[in-house]
Amino acid sequence: MDHVISVGMVDVDGFRIPLGTATNFLVDPGVGVGQSAIIHQLTDDELLAKGATPEEALDRVFGRLAGRILLAHHAAIEVGFLAAAVKRLYGITIEIPVVDTLGLGHRALGFGEDHPRDALRLWKLRVRAGLPSYKGHDAVVDALACAELYLALAQELDLTTLGQAIRLS
Repeated sequence: MDHVISVGMVDVDGFRIPLGTATNFLVDPGVGVGQSAIIHQLTDDELLAKGATPEEALDRVFGRLAGRILLAHHAAIEVGFLAAAVKRLYGITIEIPVVDTLGLGHRALGFGEDHPRDALRLWKLRVRAGLPSYKGHDAVVDALACAELYLALAQELDLTTLGQAIRLS
C-alpha cells in the first residue's frame, strides 16, 4: 500500500500565485515507506520525527482546500491518495473537485494528435510552455510547477473561469 509522505501546496488566486502561500510538510504514515522515501530523499526516521500524523495531514489539506478546488497534474493520483486516506481513517467516501493540468495539457496538444509517450508529463508540458525546469520529487516544488503550468495552459486555452478549467480538464 502506498502512503502520503510529503505534502506541498501553493494557492492560485485567479491568475496569480501568491508565493507566500507555499507550504510543505512531512507525513508520518506510521509504517516504513522504504523506496518511496528514498525517491523523495527522505528517511523513515525523518518521517517519524518530523511528520504530521495522517489525521493532522488531512485536516491541513482539507482546511486549505475549503472553498477551493484541488489543482494537480495527473490528479487521479492525488485524489486517489486523499480518498483512500479518508476512507481508511474515517470510513467514508468523498469526491474532490479538481482541475487537472494533465487534461488541460492534453487538450492543448490536441486530443486527436499522435504525441510522444511522455508528452503529457508535467516537465514536458512545462518545457513546451516555456517554463523553467525545477528539481522534481519535492512536494512544494511540484505544487508550484503545477500552478505555473496551469496559468500557462489557462492563457493558451483562453480559460477565463474556474468552471471552464474544471470542465475542460
